[in-house]
Amino acid sequence: MFATFTHRWEEFRLMMKFLFGMITAIALLAIVAWGTIRTGGYNVAATDPHADVMRWALKTNMENSVKGNAQSVVVPAGFSNGDPETGFSSFDAMCVHCHGGPGIERAEWAKGLLPKPPSLSEAAGKWNSAEIFWIVRNGIKLTGMPAIGDTHADKDIWKIVSFVERLPDMKPERYAELREEKAKEGGGHHGSSGGSDKEQSQADEGSDGHHEKGSNAHSSE
Repeated sequence: MFATFTHRWEEFRLMMKFLFGMITAIALLAIVAWGTIRTGGYNVAATDPHADVMRWALKTNMENSVKGNAQSVVVPAGFSNGDPETGFSSFDAMCVHCHGGPGIERAEWAKGLLPKPPSLSEAAGKWNSAEIFWIVRNGIKLTGMPAIGDTHADKDIWKIVSFVERLPDMKPERYAELREEKAKEGGGHHGSSGGSDKEQSQADEGSDGHHEKGSNAHSSE
């Protein structure tokens, strides 16, 4: 009986020792984190790349967050049957500066962003339609990727999504042709005239003042 008591006491003592060590480690990490934040010890300069573990953590969290939130997005019926080039004007006006395009380099200032905006000619194939829609509509924190859901109707965002999905297979010559066609038409992005795409869409949908945003597509905020 005494041997049993001694054995259980030793187990209890080892467990308490482990718990104490774990609590101490957590407390030390909290103190270090607090001290780093209070002293500005983490360099926020975009010229100083993230540590590998930080880069992995941010990238993995972003990807999982997008995939999880995009599950509630409903892709409009017939979306894949539309003309994918209808979103060119918006993409060329708002997206190409950071992401570049087929045969088009990103703007000089965009090269200083951290993280660097991906080339959508390569990255678009990694996401499905709902995920691209969610990213464009809601933006991504701490990346420079803006949310345009408040200024653009969902149906116009779907046009951008359709064009982005076309990018991996688009030749530089075709992108240049689209720019030439846009220039000849004198066409531009609605927002360039002072009003948002959402306001323009509302005006274009009739004088009854009713506007249904999107094509019954929704995403969680």
